[in-house]
Amino acid sequence: MNKRLLSLLSFGMVLPLITTGQRFLEDVFSDDEIVVHSNIVFATNIDFLTSDLSAPTVPAELVTLNTAVLMGNSIPAAYFDPLDESTALKVKNIPMDIYEPDQSVDPYDNRPVIVFIHTGNLLPPPINGGPTGTKTDSSAVELCRQWARKGYVAVSCDYRLGWNPIAPTVQERRGTLLNAVYRAIHDVKMGVRYLRENAWSLNTYNIDETKIALYGQGTGGYISQAYATLDNGPVELYLEKFRPNPFDLNTSYVDTTIVGNVEGFGGLLNLYYDEGIPSTIHMSINAGGALADESWLEAGDVPMCAINCIRDDFAPFNEGTVIVTNTLQEVVEVQGPNVFIQKANDLGNNDVFAALPAGDPFTDRARSLYGQTFEVSNGGSITVASTPEGLFPLELPLRPYLANQASPWEWWDPNAPVAQAFVAPGVTAHMASLYSNPDMTPEKGRAYLDSIQGYILPRVMCVFELPNNPCENIPQGPENDLCANAADIGEIFNTGVGVVQLSDIYSNASATVSEDDPNTGWECFGEPDGGGDSPSVDNNVWFTFQGDGTPYRVLSNDCNGTLGDDYIFEGDTQFALYSGECGSLVPVACNEDSEDAGQGNYFAELEFETQEGVTYYLMVDGFDWTDLGGAPAVGSFCLQVTQMVVNIDEPSAAAFSLYPNPALGYFMINSENPIQGINIYNMVGELVYQPASSLSTTLRVNCENLSAGVYFVEVFDGENKSTLRVVVE
Repeated sequence: MNKRLLSLLSFGMVLPLITTGQRFLEDVFSDDEIVVHSNIVFATNIDFLTSDLSAPTVPAELVTLNTAVLMGNSIPAAYFDPLDESTALKVKNIPMDIYEPDQSVDPYDNRPVIVFIHTGNLLPPPINGGPTGTKTDSSAVELCRQWARKGYVAVSCDYRLGWNPIAPTVQERRGTLLNAVYRAIHDVKMGVRYLRENAWSLNTYNIDETKIALYGQGTGGYISQAYATLDNGPVELYLEKFRPNPFDLNTSYVDTTIVGNVEGFGGLLNLYYDEGIPSTIHMSINAGGALADESWLEAGDVPMCAINCIRDDFAPFNEGTVIVTNTLQEVVEVQGPNVFIQKANDLGNNDVFAALPAGDPFTDRARSLYGQTFEVSNGGSITVASTPEGLFPLELPLRPYLANQASPWEWWDPNAPVAQAFVAPGVTAHMASLYSNPDMTPEKGRAYLDSIQGYILPRVMCVFELPNNPCENIPQGPENDLCANAADIGEIFNTGVGVVQLSDIYSNASATVSEDDPNTGWECFGEPDGGGDSPSVDNNVWFTFQGDGTPYRVLSNDCNGTLGDDYIFEGDTQFALYSGECGSLVPVACNEDSEDAGQGNYFAELEFETQEGVTYYLMVDGFDWTDLGGAPAVGSFCLQVTQMVVNIDEPSAAAFSLYPNPALGYFMINSENPIQGINIYNMVGELVYQPASSLSTTLRVNCENLSAGVYFVEVFDGENKSTLRVVVE
């Protein structure tokens, strides 16, 4: 290891990439065996950077352009030339560079694809304030060549630029920037469609169109993660921060009637048309950048990785306002990877690689920073999320505000004309960019790229299920690991009084806890010391069913003796029952061990009465025996369900009456004889309330302090003892 890397390692940032020659992870081709196809035009559309949209000729010119596109004719040359004043609208051919191993030496005919999306603040250099921002930036070329040497097809994809960073109002700056990002998403989607269409027909590049990942750098990071999550324009584009007037719910900065829908089709100022080719991708990665809004991220979105500097002042690591580097103007509130990568894990989207074992230096370094707190600019601090698998936080030295490093993987030629161009009086693009990358060199940039590759490529291999990927032998968590994916066991309910039903076999092996799991309702769990003093949830799985107004007994067992050694360790399940919806669950009942449990089989059991039409969720957890000399209770089990008879002594017709039922705030009990005592039990038989008796034949019972649900009221009058059922609302 050279001294340069040793110096960088003192900050725990850069780690050596160990060459093993494994395809898709290490170099298997030489640089001489890489073929580059430059400036492949994949789309043509209106150039907002050079068009005069206010000109009166725009409507007629739009007719000309759309007619040419729809008829398959060439667009007149005047529309491509920004200096030709005969047209107000200008169009731009959008190109990509494709890097691939020479097919004469590469036997693969279904190669995975990584699409690189460059940085640049959506303006061309040096207008963007720096020397970078093209598909041929130094880091772009280096990454694409590295991917191709490892056996991927790498694509450096261009996109349209243009917004107004010096607009006098934040509304105009925000609006023009959001539209620029939106158009860029459309362009990259057309690039993906171009690759997929080619794969369906000629397959010039021998690619597998079912294995496409996006890698966005800097500004490209915003684009890649928005591409992966923005799918419901009528909702997601109308969040308050995306509306010029927060009180006007029907107007967004992004007008889809002008610029097209989220897939990039339709819209007055848009030349893209739907030809039936999907824009599907299978993974999204960002190095720098952030997510426009975490609400865009949903269960089922593609797996995500992120490489971000903890102290980045321009793109929030946690959440905050985007600051444009060339003007230092604030633009819009976003969520950084510390938020959205953790959410991706909580939703289960990153499960495919979340269980990667420790041992490689990149995974170990990333995980060593999880949960750690770091000082940042202006006296603040940031705590890295607890389990953001897929996030590689970079800890660089603390510098003054707006001088902290944000993209240490970037480098450029200091003597190039674009680097020597002045971006402010006496300040060149090179000088301005050094402010947040003070020790920029090709060696430093490549060292960071090596660490990035070492972190992301094993995860890319897992997502793509490539040969010899490191996740092949890792058991994946069960499908019902999250409340949102609860297994529906409704078919074994309501099958007849006294009928015993057995569920399918389920397992909590590899199950994990989630930040979306409820914080209450499992206080009876006896973890971790067996005494119930410190309850915790460790490996829970979820089930759901509909109530029908009758009582049930539910317990776990070894599937009537069929499981053998696969039965959950010590049979030790724990139950927490809820009603409502995931994210807003209401605790109903809890049980650690059945009264009939014994050594070697500490199964859980609940008896409860359901309410008709109510949705229930049952969380099944395994007791953690680690502190008692054992192991976490993981393994297989079945759920046994029995519909029960309501065990109530019905009063004679004249003995007692209870009203109103359901009760709201109170209920009345009438008796033929003076009432001597009342006990109120919940659905699991716990005594929850003993109202004082007045020895009157009429008693008003205040139930304001009782939670909503079903209760059993035991009444004594000296001669009769009866149990009434009441529903408290």
